[in-house]
Amino acid sequence: MSDKVDFQFLLWFDLKSDQMLKRLLYRASQSKVKRADDKEEVMKSRIATFESSIPIFEKYRSTDQLKQIDANGGLEEIFMDVEDSFSEFGLIEVERKPQVIFVMGGPGAGKGTQCGKLLKKYPELDSYSTGDLLRAKVKEDSEEARALKKDMSEGKLVSSETVVGLMKDYMNKSSKNIFLADGFPRNQENIDIWRKLIGE
Repeated sequence: MSDKVDFQFLLWFDLKSDQMLKRLLYRASQSKVKRADDKEEVMKSRIATFESSIPIFEKYRSTDQLKQIDANGGLEEIFMDVEDSFSEFGLIEVERKPQVIFVMGGPGAGKGTQCGKLLKKYPELDSYSTGDLLRAKVKEDSEEARALKKDMSEGKLVSSETVVGLMKDYMNKSSKNIFLADGFPRNQENIDIWRKLIGE
């Protein structure tokens, strides 16, 4: 991967907070594996943390780089809207310089499902979740990993340098050239560090 990448747009799966909570509660009730964050108060905290990021998304609207998807519809209806966003930017053909699409949506909004459908239909795409990258990192046997694990269990945001560093490492190791960055950005600092370390 080259030192810089082209940011294309932020794909936001928009869902009201009450619907996010409803979906999370249902998902928790159906899961055979109980997670530490399946408690309703933790879910509400996660939703509130996500919603504090929304003003950051709006900054991309003026440059026509915000693609807001109504996450209330059926899976196929939503996927059609997602495909339209990619078609508009002509991102199906791989270019030499890596292309990155930021993907955001509240807990339970369906962004993971839609990203999965895109990856299945368009094998030239790759995807990474900042949450997955962090969870893989905390499994390492190091002081940094233990500190990250503590912060994540308390619902705190991890430093932007750490997140962007993990994103860059993932893309450097990938054979693909178009990436869906799931769960990024969360705040202005994320964007500033992204631009400083990797993006344009």
